[in-house]
This record gives sequence, C-alpha cells and structure tokens, in this order.
Amino acid sequence: MLALGAWSQKILGIELRDHWEHEKLTGKLALAAIHPNEVLMTPTKMIHLEMSIKKLAERSAVTNDPNPEALEYDLDPYPYPDINQTYGRICLDIETTSTKWYLPDTKIFLVGIATQTGHRWIFTEKSLQQAEFQAWLRSFVAHHGRQIGGHNYKFDVLYLNKQFGTPLTVGWDTLAMVNVFNEHWYKDLKSLATYFYNADDYAERLVHSWLKTNIKRVKQRSFDKVPTPQIYDYLLCDIEYNLHLSWALEAHLRMENQWEYPYLEHEVRQVNMLTEVENTGFAVDLERITEEAGKMGQDIEVLYTAIHHLSEGEISNPSSTKEVVEHLYGTLRLPVHERTPKGQPSVSAAALREYAHLPVVQGIAAFRRVRKLKSSYLDNIHRFIVTDKYGTPRVHPTIKHWKVITHRLSVENPALQTIPHTDAAKDTVSDAVVEAVHKKYPGYVFDGDYGARIKGCYVASPGNTLVAADGEGWEVSCAVAQSKDPFLAEQIRAGNNVHSAICDKLFGSGWTKAQRVLEKNVFFGWMYGGTVSALVHETGIEQYLVQEVVDFLETNLTGLKKWRNDLIFQAERGKIILPHFNYHFHFDLITSKVQRELPKIAVNYPNQGLGSILISRAAIIAQPTLAKYQARIVMLVHDQYLVDTPTQYVPEVALVVRSSIAQAGQEYSNFIPWRADVEVGPRWNELKEYKL
Repeated sequence: MLALGAWSQKILGIELRDHWEHEKLTGKLALAAIHPNEVLMTPTKMIHLEMSIKKLAERSAVTNDPNPEALEYDLDPYPYPDINQTYGRICLDIETTSTKWYLPDTKIFLVGIATQTGHRWIFTEKSLQQAEFQAWLRSFVAHHGRQIGGHNYKFDVLYLNKQFGTPLTVGWDTLAMVNVFNEHWYKDLKSLATYFYNADDYAERLVHSWLKTNIKRVKQRSFDKVPTPQIYDYLLCDIEYNLHLSWALEAHLRMENQWEYPYLEHEVRQVNMLTEVENTGFAVDLERITEEAGKMGQDIEVLYTAIHHLSEGEISNPSSTKEVVEHLYGTLRLPVHERTPKGQPSVSAAALREYAHLPVVQGIAAFRRVRKLKSSYLDNIHRFIVTDKYGTPRVHPTIKHWKVITHRLSVENPALQTIPHTDAAKDTVSDAVVEAVHKKYPGYVFDGDYGARIKGCYVASPGNTLVAADGEGWEVSCAVAQSKDPFLAEQIRAGNNVHSAICDKLFGSGWTKAQRVLEKNVFFGWMYGGTVSALVHETGIEQYLVQEVVDFLETNLTGLKKWRNDLIFQAERGKIILPHFNYHFHFDLITSKVQRELPKIAVNYPNQGLGSILISRAAIIAQPTLAKYQARIVMLVHDQYLVDTPTQYVPEVALVVRSSIAQAGQEYSNFIPWRADVEVGPRWNELKEYKL
C-alpha cells in the first residue's frame, strides 16, 4: 500500500516517511510518501517522491512472493534430474553437522535445490551415500555452476568440494548482494526475508517450533531424535526464500546502478577468489607452535613472580580482580578514575593507563599482554589445524568479506588479521619489572617480539617459499588518488617518501626522528578529521607543536583538505559513494556514539575500504596467472596478500604479484603510480625485501 500525503498517513497510523510500516487498519505493509501536489508546489521535493517510488519498485520486483507451505518437493528423486535441462537461476543449500567444513569428522546430511523453473528437490543421506548421486551432483554443479548460488554460498561450495569433489564455483550470493549497497540491514536470511516479504514469522510459522528449539541436536547429528519432515521444511524454507530474495536484491542493485559494477565485476569474483584461498589453507609449523607456547608460558610464570614481589606479596594471582583492586586502591590508595557498571573500581587497561609509571602496573600490563597473545594465537590454534593429503598441517581461516562496513576483510578461526605488529615499546618489559624478575630468576631474558614470533608459526609448504605483495604507502596513496592533492602526488610520482618530503618543507633538511614521528602522528590524525585540541588529547603532544604542523598541512595540502571536508559534508547528509567502485557508505542511521566520531569515520570508511578493495582486486587479477606456476594465495591481511610458491618459480611469481598491485591501482586511478613492496621468505615473520 502507498500512502500519499499527511492525511492518509494519519488515518493509517503511519509515523515515518519512506519506511515500510504495518498500517493500523488491516495490518498490511504501507509506505508513506510525499503527496504529488506538494511536489508541484515545491519542485525540489521531487527527489523524495522518486525515492518512495524506488522503494515501491524494489518490493514489487518479484511478483510471486515465496510461500514454502504451499510448495511440493521431490524427496530423493530417482532417476536424478536431467543435467542438460534449462533451469534458470538455481539455489542450492546444505545442512551440515558443523560450521567447520575442513574438519574430517563433519559432513553434509541434506542437500536442497530450488530452480527458477519451479523444481524443488531434497536429497537425504539415502542419496548422498550413493556413488551415482555424487557423480550426478558433480556434473550438475559443473554444468550449471554460474547459475547456482545461495546465501553465503562460499561455505556450501567448500563443504560440497570436500565431500563430493564439486567445482569451487560461486555463481551468485545474496550475502554478497547485500554487502554491495551496505545498508543498515541485518545480513542474515531471516532479516532479509522480513524486510522484503514481511516474513516476520519466518522462524515461527515456516520452521516448526520443535526444530527451532532443538537445532543443536541436529548439528550434533542426533538424527534419530529429529522428526525428518521438520528438517525438510527448514531446508525448503531457506532455498525458497533465498531464490526469491536473489531477484529482489538484483532489482535493488540494478536501480542503484550497482549490478554490473561492483556486484558482478568485483563481489562475485572476490567471493570465488576467497573460496580458493580458504580451500588452500595456510601451512603451520607444529613444533614452532609448541616451542613458542612454552617460551611465552615461561614469561607468564616469571611475571607472576615479579608482580608478587612488586606488590609486596599482596597480588599472588594477577588474574584476580579482587587482589589487584585491594592493592592498587586499598594499600596504595590510588584515586579511582573509572568504575565498572556495578560500581566497583575498574582495573581495565584504560583505567590503569593513568598509573602506567608504577612498576606493579607495568608488570600487570605485561602479564595481560603475554597471556592474551598465548591463549588467543597459540593455545587455541590446534582446534583449527588439519593435515592435508600430503601430510602438511594447515589452518583454513574463514575470510568474511561482508562483516566490516568499510569492506575490509575479516579473518577468523584463527584470527590471523589481528596478530599484532611487532611493537618494541609494548613488547619490551620495563626495567623495574625485569629487576623484580631477576631477584628470583637471575639473568632471565624476555625475548619480546611476540607478534613476529607468532607469525613465525605460519610457513610455506614443503619445497615452497612465501611471496608477499604489500601496497607501498597504501593508505596515503589511496587518499591522494581520491583527493588529487598536487603536492603529495608530485612526491609519489618522484618516488619520494611523502612524510620525509613534508618534514623537509616543515622543519628543513636537518629534521630529526622525533620530528618525523610528530609529523606522521599529526598528519594522519588531521587527515581523518581531527581538530588541534583532539590531536593534543590523543597524542599527548604539546599544542603549539600540533598547531604548527596543522597550519602547514592546511596551507600546503589543499587537495587533501578539500577532499576531507567534502567527505565529512557528505557523511553529515547521510551517504558517501566511493567513486569508480560505486560502493555506498550510509551514515543516516549511525548511533549517537559514532556520530561524535563522524569526521574520522567519514574519511576512514572510504579510504580504508578502497585500500582493502584494491588488494582484493590485485589478488583476483593475479590468481589465474599464479595457478600456472602452481602457486596459491594463502592469506589476505590488511594491505598485503601472501602466496605459497614453488621455490623455483619465485622470480616469476614476484613479478606477477608486483604487477597485480600496479594494475589494480591503475584500474581505479592513473593519477599516481601504484607501487608494491615484494618480500620472500620461508616463514611469515622472515620475509625479506626481494629486488626485481
């Protein structure tokens, strides 16, 4: 229903314009829109009416709403369906015993297929165990691969490939479609069905309540206790809604001119590239993992002793909040600057930052850091390790391209993306703590470099070498390509380091290392919308020094300044569109907390997003050529991607990855040259510059 004007909206009880709501008379969905007469009187309001018509068209894109209850399906059809028949768009979904497809004891127990031509098939273990069915499924997927998809279909493809040997091909993906326009919709299937089809009872009506409350039993393979018709309803519901959603989402993307680019040209290709990366996995050194866990365990043990000594015996367990609170706020009588939600004195890292000069606090901070790194990256990694058919232990991290609003990739299980960079300041235990340690362990040495040591557990396959392509000055290059700043562009074209060039102009040729650190801190803070007072607060640098650098940047980097201010202006009005790739960043529904940081995120989102997109583009470009050298991409992290390469092909692969970075950058903008650092080595932490 379309409600035009204030009177119709009042009668129907609709409060918000341009939002779908249930009207109060019959409960039907209604969209409130501006009255055409108002447009005639004020032509500038035409844009609001156009927006309402677009929303109406989106919901009307598919005339037949999904209705799983009214559908019939074929259970274990035999003979198997004709592979050569034309089926149109096909949705394939599976039910599995685990979300970790790579574990050897997990499997698929149901396969559901829905086609545009109206076929609905469900295959149970009765079929799945048959060699004839497995051969049919391989042929079916190979023949119709580009027409087959689903919701987060990468997961289904990896499972199907492992169990049945089907091709690693993603034809379409509703999750990737949602990721393109980056609206504030939930990205799960239920929420999408609710938005497009008013399926508020998606789980309650279409999925039987028994299955909803006992889904864990299904995942644990207690199939004998699960009424099978209810499992079939669950699967049928998913494939039916997903197939219809694909058309509704396609209509939305086409209206926003996002179907060809970026959805088909980037998102679908990215999902296929990431499917290959996850399937390959990253080799690990089990002995090194055990060794590093042991060393870090020793560091934790001696830090226990140091903290006990520094607290004069009051803190025997640094993990005990009670003991830390009693010592710091009781014995030492330190002022309480922060409290927990329950009103207790806080001992969080932020709360203790005020007392970082105290040796006991330094010891607690070191203990927490080492313990967290050990538990996060070494102790828990064994549950993700599987041995491939060649006897090489590997992890197969899940790479989510849709999770972060900036379009940066999120890596989980294990979280390789969050392994910290080597930080000498954080990894160095203070002299006071070391002195306390030496009272019981004379001569004990903390190796530090924890992030690098953890990365050293990830290695090339036997007989191979790791080759890494890293965008050189990627963050600044992305900003210059978007802002067209003449000063910075001139430095990049000349091959100069932009920060050194700024220091030359700002401080003269004899600038010091401290001045360069000052310039970099202020440069990035200013570029991301920071004011002088905010930068002083964040960096702790004196105001007159910050003001001097900001004045220089405002005067000399006019292109960057205008670009930054334009982005903030666009964000305040609700949306930023990333040029060329046509990704949309929405700010209209941002929370009040984020609203306070709007200047920062208005620049951060498109700039960080562009960097991540270009690295993915480079990997997409390189992947087919890398295959010719039996080289495989094993990970994408931040502005870098890693390739596991047969050692004899390192020179060829190094050229491929370097040129892929340049090509991806030139596709976006030829305003500046795009350069890459290429590094090679046997381990992730032993990569050295490779001269080409």
